[in-house]
Amino acid sequence: METLSAARAAAARIKAKHIPAHLEKQAVLGLIRRIAGESYASRFIIEPLAEEQPGEDRYRLSDEADGSIRLEATSGTAAACAFNWYLKNRCGSYVGPLTRRLNLPAVPPPVGSVQEERSAFLYRYFLNFCTYGYTFAFWDWEQWAPFLDWMMLSGYNLVLNPVGHELVWIALLQRHGYTEQEARDYVAGPAFFPWQCMMNLTSWGGPAPASWYENRRVLSRKITDYLLSFGAAPVFPGYAGMVPPDFGERHPASRPLDQGLWCDFPRPSILLPADPAFDGIAADFYAIQRDLYGDAHYFAADPFHEGGNAEGVDMAAYARGCYRQMGRVSDSPVWFLQGWQSNPSRELLRALSPENVLIGNLRAEDCADGGDDFAGYPWLYGCVNNFGGQRVTRGNLRKLLLEPHRYAADPACSMVGIALLPEGVETDEILFDAVADLAVRQTAPAEEAWLEACLTQRYGACPAPVLEGWRILKNEVYLADTSVSPRESAFCCRPSLTANMVSSYSLPTFNYDTRRLEEACRLLLQGWEALRDSEPYRLDITDFVRQALANKAWGYVEGLQKAFTDKKVAAFDACADAFLSLYPIQEALVSTNRHMLLGPWLELAKACGHTPEEKAYFEWQARTLLTLWGDRQGAIGLRDYAAREWGGLLGDFYKPRWDSYIRLLRIALLTGREIAEYSRYDAEYFFTTLGDTYPTEPMGDLRTALDAAMAAL
Repeated sequence: METLSAARAAAARIKAKHIPAHLEKQAVLGLIRRIAGESYASRFIIEPLAEEQPGEDRYRLSDEADGSIRLEATSGTAAACAFNWYLKNRCGSYVGPLTRRLNLPAVPPPVGSVQEERSAFLYRYFLNFCTYGYTFAFWDWEQWAPFLDWMMLSGYNLVLNPVGHELVWIALLQRHGYTEQEARDYVAGPAFFPWQCMMNLTSWGGPAPASWYENRRVLSRKITDYLLSFGAAPVFPGYAGMVPPDFGERHPASRPLDQGLWCDFPRPSILLPADPAFDGIAADFYAIQRDLYGDAHYFAADPFHEGGNAEGVDMAAYARGCYRQMGRVSDSPVWFLQGWQSNPSRELLRALSPENVLIGNLRAEDCADGGDDFAGYPWLYGCVNNFGGQRVTRGNLRKLLLEPHRYAADPACSMVGIALLPEGVETDEILFDAVADLAVRQTAPAEEAWLEACLTQRYGACPAPVLEGWRILKNEVYLADTSVSPRESAFCCRPSLTANMVSSYSLPTFNYDTRRLEEACRLLLQGWEALRDSEPYRLDITDFVRQALANKAWGYVEGLQKAFTDKKVAAFDACADAFLSLYPIQEALVSTNRHMLLGPWLELAKACGHTPEEKAYFEWQARTLLTLWGDRQGAIGLRDYAAREWGGLLGDFYKPRWDSYIRLLRIALLTGREIAEYSRYDAEYFFTTLGDTYPTEPMGDLRTALDAAMAAL
């Protein structure tokens, strides 16, 4: 057998040290009980299974003579994966991040032949700082508990947890000359704090009410305690020198390095390790973090993320200085770095030992190994399967299924695991399924067999037309690598005569034949009678028809733009009226599904407040993140980045702005006058201040809505 790369061997040693084999029987039985009930939990015998290789996860399922089921595993996460295999393959049931389809026999069925599996991946990493804004901003334990259960079923053993770290910053700044109010003013609001963790901004949207911080402290500990009970590890935010912009004024001996702007927001300044204040600030940061949230060995910090000023910085000295401080709270800590754009710099990497670094490559679909095997440092094959939490059909399903095991099988490669780093979790559930199925598996799945089995598990059956429709989706629609995003929804684009995309960072063209998506929708609809009661099927068919109609709408936008330029009134009216008529069709469709409603998002936000004023504050956060995102300057680049094609937003935010703009264009066409432009920001800001309520439960008949949408294609 060929020798593993030195980086992979080092990663195995450190993983075995920091995430040792740990099986807490009651934690696993509790998960089984929550999902399948006591009759199933009482049938399982949970036993530890020894590692055969350092850091390796494996499980074994077998039957006992008395009808019990023996589940042996190296860790709680491996045991949860084994139970997930049993649910899907012996019970014909499905548990996903968004939907469930439980069809549990009264008597737990036997395993049959012994089932054994092991993971090809040391690490299975989950989450993105952005997820804590676009999805988790207002979640409490009620939402987290079932999601964590799904996370363990999916085999994740390394999970980002920045919840509650506002308190770290408030306490830290108070130790270094700031009043409590000044420290709170520095911390971004709940929906925007993730970008402070990434050193992109500070203060925006803050401060939150005092009660928020204590709530987050308790929640963060519960999340971490849950992970530890399954033998998984949290990743905490690390310290890389960030300080408030006025830190130098308060500490004249210090020389913070200005970091300029990120999307027109001022970044925090940074202290270099040679600065006289650096060691004290960093030591206090980690001491406070440990006091509040317990021990950790993995720390995420991304200096110069999406810009910043590194001019003249001795990157090697900077890396060693930052890492040295992590060592105050951990023996051989691991610095988790995002592989994104030009980061991490190779100069920074080479200053550190491979066993002390882990790179989550966010661009693996584009360039799996960073072009140079990340200089021989341990890295994860990662996927950002959506941006801003937008519901856009995207991702490269085939690559995700097949490439990770290919890199894992190369002994010279430094790849040590997989990662899923969604910016939101409300979209493309099957991509979450694919990564979960890879977690504890020694070899890559057979592509066609996997697809049919996955659909059968998701839906309860897989009629031939449905399978054929999904073949089209897999082979001809799910083609988007990270840098080639598919076109977003025309319904969400901000009106103008040149509008051709939604967010500032998307592309104005389709990366697949839209007619093939429509054909896939027709095929999936042929499974309606057999699958109509399946929640996962209902979500999928709604989502794909929604996407097809959103694609169709671009033709009308382009048509009305051209007609106005050509001064053809009749053509303009026809395109404009056709475009506007699609909004209620799309709204009726998405409103049939609970995952596509504005109401639940706003109600979660308001529930974080204890007074009318606090509830209004949290609702403003929720509305702003999805629409303008930033203040007047920040909104220039970030508005609509998190656009949501949701019931409530379509009718009350997106359609009204097109209504008013089309009226302006009509007046200009009929009178020959110039268009009376107005401030888009002012008009849209008004929506963020409103307090009207929206339905929190689905409305209408799905089949009727589907038929109306398909007729409009």
